[in-house]
Amino acid sequence: MNINVPKQSIDALKIIVNKIQDKNLRWVLGGSMALAIQGVDVKVNDINIFTDTDSADKISEILKEYAMEPMHFQSNSQFRAYYGLFEIKGVQVELIANLEYMYDNIWIRKENQETLMFINFANMTLPLLDLKEEYEAYKRMGRTEKANKILEALKKKA
Repeated sequence: MNINVPKQSIDALKIIVNKIQDKNLRWVLGGSMALAIQGVDVKVNDINIFTDTDSADKISEILKEYAMEPMHFQSNSQFRAYYGLFEIKGVQVELIANLEYMYDNIWIRKENQETLMFINFANMTLPLLDLKEEYEAYKRMGRTEKANKILEALKKKA
C-alpha cells in the first residue's frame, strides 16, 4: 500500500496526538489525511479532527497556543458544524464538532463513532472511520471525485 503523507503533516499530527491522548476525549481523524493513511490516492493539505462539542472545547483548550480561529458555529448551504482552526508546524488543523451536511434538503449528522477502527501509523494509534463508511459519506455529500478514489482503494484491498 502506497501511503503519501507529508512529513510536516505527520509531525503536526504527532503533536496533537501526544497532547490529547489519554485525556478521555472522543475524536476521529478524518479528511484527506485519514484517507491517505488508508491508502487512498489523495493529496494531504491539512488535518481534520472530528469530534463532539464537549471534546472540541477540551481539545481547543489543549491546542490554544496554535489557535487561528476560536471554536464557533459555522454554516453554509452544504455543511454546518462547530468549528475551530489551528496551525501546527505550518499545517492547518480543522477541529470540527457535530458536522452536518445537506442531503435531499435535510440536514444529516455525520456520526463519527459508527465504524471506528484504530490504525497504527508513524508510531501513533489513530482512530479512523472504515473506508466503506467514508465512501458512502463522500457519495452522499456529492464529493464524487474523492468517493471514486476511495472506491479504487477499496477494490485494491479486496
